[in-house]
Amino acid sequence: MNEIDHTYWYLTRASGFVAYLLLFLSVSLGLSMTGDVVERWLRRHRLYDFHRFLSLLTLGVVVFHTLIVLPDAFIGFSVGELLLPFASPYRPEYMALGVFALYLTGFIVASFYLRHLIGYQIWRWLHYATFVAFAMALVHGIGAGTDTEAAWAQYLYASTGLIAFNLLIYRALKGSARGIRHEADQRPREPNRI
Repeated sequence: MNEIDHTYWYLTRASGFVAYLLLFLSVSLGLSMTGDVVERWLRRHRLYDFHRFLSLLTLGVVVFHTLIVLPDAFIGFSVGELLLPFASPYRPEYMALGVFALYLTGFIVASFYLRHLIGYQIWRWLHYATFVAFAMALVHGIGAGTDTEAAWAQYLYASTGLIAFNLLIYRALKGSARGIRHEADQRPREPNRI
């Protein structure tokens, strides 16, 4: 009797959760960079560099998660089935969301390095797609993940989704600290009296 080696299947499952958590951390860090809340602990430029590194690491783990299943003899995915939306025989809608999230994440990470060419305003608008990539990754994990029925996975998806949503609402309500003059700063200053 031949035993089928499921090592690659376990690796793709584990790396999927690692990639999702890294994406969650990157999105959460990006959303937390508003105002002076995080700057109490770190300078903005160091935070920005760490955020960029975390995004690049996330992309690398997502690519690993996508391709490590190729050698798995039991499933037998082809490169096309993994990289083309709706080409997968396994839960094609959810797998397509994962493919779209991969491409969108790659595009967003590339924008870090193209920021000087595309300008800050376009880069900023492009970065709003991060929320879409996170939502697609969340739904991909819930719909295509084989561990979704486990209580720990449900708690993980629920808590990370809720945290990211709350940070998004906070960011939308607070706005960016750049270019905003607070009410106290807008009052006319009295001349110095000697």
